[in-house]
Amino acid sequence: MGFFDGIQLEREPEPEFAPLPPAASWVKPELEVPASLAVDVVLARTEAAAVVLADIRVYSNGFEFLVCQFYRDAETPAAFGRRRRRWERGAELRVGIGYPDGRVAASPQSPPSPYEEANPGALVMAPREGGGGGRHYQTRYWVWPLPPPGAVTFVCDWAEVGIDESTANLDGEQITAASLRAVRLWPEA
Repeated sequence: MGFFDGIQLEREPEPEFAPLPPAASWVKPELEVPASLAVDVVLARTEAAAVVLADIRVYSNGFEFLVCQFYRDAETPAAFGRRRRRWERGAELRVGIGYPDGRVAASPQSPPSPYEEANPGALVMAPREGGGGGRHYQTRYWVWPLPPPGAVTFVCDWAEVGIDESTANLDGEQITAASLRAVRLWPEA
């Protein structure tokens, strides 16, 4: 006889949920395998910290990029777990992106609701996930739409650790071309 054979388990009925409305066109596709672009660019480095642009994942309608923060000393006040004065200008890393047609977006702007369409012609940049601890922290950002041809500019600054505005350019055509390699797992879904 097994452990659970003599125990009556009472289950609550499953709640009924209303179906969610369809996601807006700017939202990252859930059922897609992105194409990867190998990127490892040191955006900025001081005696206290460094910011690295890494790992671009390209989908059919936009892309994600990873920003890694490194702290030389785990006791740096800005280090994860020791954050303070987040509301104070310069107390946290700011990240932005610029397209060759003049559109720009930056954190910490709030993206539209995932169920609302973005303004036509808008550039959306939304933080997606992040984590870390001690001497390292990383954040992944979603960007919509795919870029037009030309230089896509990635920008950061972080006054608290002495990082002035720093930029790196990547080829927008290379990012957009990679979207053709994204795989929709179930085209009918």
